[in-house]
Amino acid sequence: MLARQRYSRRELFKVSGAAAVAVALYRVTDWVTPSAARAATRSEWIFSDGLPGSGVFETPILWPAAPFNAIDLTWLSASARGAGMTFWARASGDGASWTEWYELRADLHELVAGAARGFATPLLAEGRALQARVEIAPGAALRELTVGALDSSPDPSAKSLEAAVAPIDGFIIPRAGWGADEALRHVNQKLTKPIVWPPEYQSVEKVIVHHTATSNTVSDAAAAIRSIYYYHAITRGWGDIGYNFLVDWQGNVYEGRFGGAKVVGGHALQYNYGSLGIALLGDFTSVNPPDVMLGALIRAIEDRAPQVDVTTSADFVDLRQVPNLCGHGDVMATSCPGDDAHALLPLVRGLIAGTDPIYLDPPIIPEGIQLVDFQVGPTTVYQGNLLEVRVTVSNPGSTTLATQGPEPGYIYAADADFNSAGFPKEQDAYRIGLDIAGNQGTNNPYRWGLGSPLEPGAVRDVVGYVRLDALGTQSWSISVVKEFVKYYVDHDFPVEIEVDQPPTQRTPQSADSAMRYFSETGHNVPAIFANYWDANGGLTRFGYPLTEAFEEVSETDGGRYVTQYFERARFERHPDDAGTASEVQLGLLGAELAVGRATEQPFRRIKSFHSDAAHTYFEATGHSVAYAFKDYWAANGGLPIFGYPISEEFDEVSETDGVVHTVQYFERNRFEYHPEYADTDAAVLLGHMAREVLIARGWLGGPQG
Repeated sequence: MLARQRYSRRELFKVSGAAAVAVALYRVTDWVTPSAARAATRSEWIFSDGLPGSGVFETPILWPAAPFNAIDLTWLSASARGAGMTFWARASGDGASWTEWYELRADLHELVAGAARGFATPLLAEGRALQARVEIAPGAALRELTVGALDSSPDPSAKSLEAAVAPIDGFIIPRAGWGADEALRHVNQKLTKPIVWPPEYQSVEKVIVHHTATSNTVSDAAAAIRSIYYYHAITRGWGDIGYNFLVDWQGNVYEGRFGGAKVVGGHALQYNYGSLGIALLGDFTSVNPPDVMLGALIRAIEDRAPQVDVTTSADFVDLRQVPNLCGHGDVMATSCPGDDAHALLPLVRGLIAGTDPIYLDPPIIPEGIQLVDFQVGPTTVYQGNLLEVRVTVSNPGSTTLATQGPEPGYIYAADADFNSAGFPKEQDAYRIGLDIAGNQGTNNPYRWGLGSPLEPGAVRDVVGYVRLDALGTQSWSISVVKEFVKYYVDHDFPVEIEVDQPPTQRTPQSADSAMRYFSETGHNVPAIFANYWDANGGLTRFGYPLTEAFEEVSETDGGRYVTQYFERARFERHPDDAGTASEVQLGLLGAELAVGRATEQPFRRIKSFHSDAAHTYFEATGHSVAYAFKDYWAANGGLPIFGYPISEEFDEVSETDGVVHTVQYFERNRFEYHPEYADTDAAVLLGHMAREVLIARGWLGGPQG
């Protein structure tokens, strides 16, 4: 049983990344199991704030609390599947002599509940020290990295207990024989608590072969299986090991999933029911499984699934003509069980049938749609801001999929739905949907089309937005639907979102010395924004901060950035440009406030003309700038700071001071002419556009609020 779970110590430290500083939280968890005379220890480091937007992030040398025999990585990013990132780890016995860097593969067994949480299959390596490295392509947006080191090696006194356990059917090593800690299957790892994943049973129609995608060089198969068990049961949160059986390189067969004959495993999502999942221990992408391993695989199939005719194919779930003995990659988009192992399946079929190798065609995929990846966020949304759903779907079938509106990128009001927005269901159209727990109205009220018909084999990203207004913790889920016909994903993958009060209230000074505090408005400014503020005009150009820094979905380009509002500008950190002069950019506030005004005379394009000393015409937007505004634009940063003009000069009442000014809108700001300050540096001032945005959002009061 599980006797004790504890966090033995915590400490914060800083490490250098490609262009930032990351903070790691270190914690140790001990599981002590007296019944098996074993103490398993896991050390974990969580790197979060300050991870680079692109480039290479390498942890320092990490020293866990105990020797380890497995390393695992999990992450939060723009993609649960780690698109645009490669993950590496290495181990050392003394911190001086190291193994090579091993690439860790993204574990694609299933998408999991949680915002873009990704997992890598464990690296089975022994040592006392370790390092992890992530190579990050622009746009991949690594937000958090968790590095784990697990010691699942046996206590010498436990070996005799395991050896004394009688095999099942004379050859299958039972769970007790490989040292399964049955407490891991229970809530909070306590045998007195309910089982996390209660057994279900169904007759076996298919045998699906996997590989564990772990090292082929480990010396202790039982310890390796215990590591996989911990990874599936605790790290992945399944509550047990997913495979029904495992086979090692010496020809030993191990009982996997708890529950006995015909228990449903967790190895192939919707194809778990009616299938038996057998995993080959190792990585067989470019090396053949040894003959003794294949022999043990055949024995396990003959013993546990004698009713399965491995020489034929039959329809299965939503697929047609699936080989009764197949690989994981035959039913799902994965390379498992590795190219070399998959190439031997015809031989295995023939050996079971007593014939030459039996080659069967791959399954036929009829019409359908597949969820490839997803994210919902940010995890904290401030009242009035946007929640973003970003879904990647593919068409694995042979039929082009029809779709309908609204177009990707459409913004729903919180109290709207697809009917009230003018997009009622159209027969046979495919859409993605978003719903909130507790909704008593229209099912999946927020739906978005795919943009255009989805051709066979095509993959597409679909993004949509909902403006949130109700405070509190909300649970959101994803659906993929063929209208009037079928749900392919139905309220799956719940993600908790906190809708909070706007970050505009005065805040105490941060203890972080890297923050600059502005007592005038009571806000802390991160160093990267404070440095930009200093270098580009400071108080005169940008004003004081009006909010704390926070993550926000941009309403102009849909990007998700750390932002901070000042009186006259919004600062945005663009991680794709980390380490360059463009890492901090000013938001397009002028363009945002001008939405809906394109038909007003000042915002209409004017006839092109040749620029002269007093006037400059911009073909990009069809507007000009002249005299004092032209001089101010050129002398104070030009295009990078202000953007192009999007209107001509005109008179307008300011929403911040209630006075009529001659103004001109630019993409990032609004110029105001103050004749009372003629012939001074204050003749042209920037409008308080950020303040106006926050007033319109309800975050601040009216003029001078």
